[in-house]
Amino acid sequence: MQHSTVHDFGKELRRVYLEEAEEGGHNKLDPRLVNAAPDSLDDLMSEMSSSSSYQHLDLRTLLLKTKAMLLKMDQKVQSARLRALIFQHLASTGIPKSMHCLSLRLAEQYLVNAAARSSLPPPEYASCLTDNSYIHIALITDNILAAAVMVSSTMTSAADPEKVVFHIITDKKTYTSMHAWFAIHPVFPAILELFPKLERVIFMHDDVVVQRDLTSLWYLDLHGLVMGAVSAQESDDEGSGDGLCLGKTFGDYINFSNPMLTTSPSSYNRESGFALWPMGSLPPALLAFHGQVLPLNRSWLLSGLGWQMPDPELLQSAAVIHFSGPGKPWLETGHPELRKIWQSQLNHSDELVSSCMVV
Repeated sequence: MQHSTVHDFGKELRRVYLEEAEEGGHNKLDPRLVNAAPDSLDDLMSEMSSSSSYQHLDLRTLLLKTKAMLLKMDQKVQSARLRALIFQHLASTGIPKSMHCLSLRLAEQYLVNAAARSSLPPPEYASCLTDNSYIHIALITDNILAAAVMVSSTMTSAADPEKVVFHIITDKKTYTSMHAWFAIHPVFPAILELFPKLERVIFMHDDVVVQRDLTSLWYLDLHGLVMGAVSAQESDDEGSGDGLCLGKTFGDYINFSNPMLTTSPSSYNRESGFALWPMGSLPPALLAFHGQVLPLNRSWLLSGLGWQMPDPELLQSAAVIHFSGPGKPWLETGHPELRKIWQSQLNHSDELVSSCMVV
């Protein structure tokens, strides 16, 4: 096709496009036309060239078919992205076979090895469990390997490991394996037990690595508030408290126009399965402790490592790094460089770890 012919064709196509837009054609595509659209530009050209009207090309038809094809392609891309997110979520909640292996091996140790059933903590340290002069760190998890890394990294970073007490809460199916791990791998000179009443604890997620001593966090003055937490939202003024929660008002979490709010809370919760709460950052807890949370300096926690690679300076300076997001460090989906930080806290020569090919 000569240059002038191409130019004329392009000009005519733009004219038809503008006419179509003025008539609202962008919003009138029949879904059936989209479904029947060609899957590629080659298919489109082949279809148009085989048409009996090819000699008298209908530009409006070509335009509609092109738009339908592009829309069909866009729908496929969006569908693929959604599937990728779903698969990524499923991967993040799954447990690798190597970790199942470790749990089973530890359960076996609990049955056959008296050392794996030894008291946690040893009786001589029992008085430390409620001694508020110690730094008490609480962890709720059924992930043995993650718990081991959190404990190991905290001990490595601690200025005075002898003053650290770990309180691990787990479920029945994991208890024997969790007990066996820490009985066989004592955290001396720190103390561990599997949860007494205390005036204060430092709560940890299991997908974290501790990089700095937490003593000053333990003795932080909360100014009479119930808890301290790092803001979940960017804020230029860290001391203002703005951005403490992902949503700043009750309306961000409660639909006050919902007629179900006028019914009994207990009957609503029972019948709706707590459908009122949208997905977010623990909205029930945010509401329960509204106005009772002290914003902490961001250097205490760097989150989002399960989503993307953070700024290297922030990564190095953060006291605790949190692998929030689907890319957990014990999964292949985790970022390779970030997984190395987590894996550095594991004893690769440990017989149980190596035999289950955990790393």
